[in-house]
Amino acid sequence: MKVAVVSGADAAFFALLKDLVVSVRERIPAAEVDLAILDAGLTDDQREQLTPLVDRIARPDWDLRPAGSAPDYIKCFDSRPMLPKYLPGYDIYVWIDADAWVQDRAAVDLLIQGASNRQCAVSPELHPGYEPVYSNLNIRYRRFGRVKIYFWAHEKYGRAFGERAMRAYAWRPLLNSGVFALHRDAPHWEAWIDSYRRALRGDPTIWVNQVAFNHAVYSRGLEAEYLPAWCNWVCARGLPAFNPATGEFVEPYVPHQRIGILHMAWNTKHGTHELATTTGGKVRRSLRRPADQKEKSNA
Repeated sequence: MKVAVVSGADAAFFALLKDLVVSVRERIPAAEVDLAILDAGLTDDQREQLTPLVDRIARPDWDLRPAGSAPDYIKCFDSRPMLPKYLPGYDIYVWIDADAWVQDRAAVDLLIQGASNRQCAVSPELHPGYEPVYSNLNIRYRRFGRVKIYFWAHEKYGRAFGERAMRAYAWRPLLNSGVFALHRDAPHWEAWIDSYRRALRGDPTIWVNQVAFNHAVYSRGLEAEYLPAWCNWVCARGLPAFNPATGEFVEPYVPHQRIGILHMAWNTKHGTHELATTTGGKVRRSLRRPADQKEKSNA
């Protein structure tokens, strides 16, 4: 079975992308998985730095939108449903966003296993350590005691697919498309492309890729292996804890499961954050790959 771990970025995300590439190569031998990159605007120097670390670099095109209708980095979102087109020859594709890095290869192993079992593996954004899914509810009170409730998924489903889809799927767990695995023969590819094309008519933002992925799975009743949150810990949903004894990021509650893939979504990519420790204290530190922090401190 041939597996590719894939990510992509433009020049602005290069430092994060390189952290991800190095974290994969540190933990998974090159003989076991290939590493592939989608180049959405890297510089010549950046490509040269990546070339000895990865197996393939591909340049995606505008497949779903008119050319030039969005910044080039959007290609990294739009091309995800078309990985077999740009990187043919693999049995399983594991996508990891550039703002994530691998701390424990067990997460990648589970992604591969899940895609082998059900052709799709993904983590829902559900965990006791995350803020409540509906914490950003916008409740509009109407006459006669009626209310109208909106939150992020309501808005996105409504804009992309209309009110019927919004009511049917917005309350379901959000499947985070920043980390997933799909088998080459999975029906999810074509379903995702179809939902993507439909969604772009109403919502051409970067979020359409995730809403389209969820719509494809839920509206067609497609199977998926739902993995635990530590396989894609979305830091914007809840900060991890830190184990001072091991120097590792862990889930915030006992037994403090080691996080496999740390996904620094939204505003968690940069700066430092106050984290609870497994010993009951607090520590302020970056969520970036620790070796990167050591390299910077020695610079």
